[in-house]
Amino acid sequence: MEVRKLTYKVIPFLITNYDDKSVVQNSENLVILKDKNMIDFLNWCDENAVYEIKREQVENFLKDRTSDGIKFMIDNNLIYLIKDKPVDYKDIVIYSNDDVFLDSMKFNAKGYDKKILYEKLAIDNTNVGNLKKGDLYIIFLNPFNFRYFSEIVGSFREQNILCRFAFYYNNKIYITNYYKREWYNPCPLCFFGNLEASLRGMSKAHNTVSFQTLLDLIYKKDAKFQVKNNFSNYDMMLLTETLLYSLEVKDMSNINGVYYIDIKNHSVYSDSAMYWELCDCYD
Repeated sequence: MEVRKLTYKVIPFLITNYDDKSVVQNSENLVILKDKNMIDFLNWCDENAVYEIKREQVENFLKDRTSDGIKFMIDNNLIYLIKDKPVDYKDIVIYSNDDVFLDSMKFNAKGYDKKILYEKLAIDNTNVGNLKKGDLYIIFLNPFNFRYFSEIVGSFREQNILCRFAFYYNNKIYITNYYKREWYNPCPLCFFGNLEASLRGMSKAHNTVSFQTLLDLIYKKDAKFQVKNNFSNYDMMLLTETLLYSLEVKDMSNINGVYYIDIKNHSVYSDSAMYWELCDCYD
């Protein structure tokens, strides 16, 4: 049944539970609920940071009342249907301030069936030039500076351009999910915000001075401080292969897939993008 393939976005909300009811509030509405199954479902979404749902997940809680429950949530601005994302693109544009990466991409991408353009980014220049709406942009930053990163992300977000970022940080290479503003999926700043929070949390849990703690202190003194590593062609191989092998975007797992590469162990790890609570990209 085709309806079971539909995906819905959960509008971020706050839920307050009482003995006989729950109050759900988001940017669009305030709803008082007394249906236990609906309350259980929304509590599950809240506790597990679920921002996208499928019919089957609602069905686990509402059973034969699933269709009515979905209609109720749509009518009350708790969820909305995510339209199919047009993931086709014309050309691929590679931006980077790292010459070794650009050379590695040029070598490994030979024979790929789409046109790939390459452009060197100046280390301290956030002007990404004339962006074309029909193209896919992949940006690798090494050296990495957060202010520089956030300004470039802002340009792509403002112009609603399909993009994916990679950067060197915390002795690893991180690859964000594909992002386009009209999709309302987690943006590159969400990825970085969650990464920073995770690194700070690990430091507190182990009562140690972490990479993030040191970097916070440095950034307070010098906001333009850059994190950099001198990679070899061998080091770049995993990054270029991971990016090239994931260029065929077929479904939500591809679109929201994120990676980090442990250069030392020559390993690639994958995860799914999540919204950062302090970002407004889902508005």
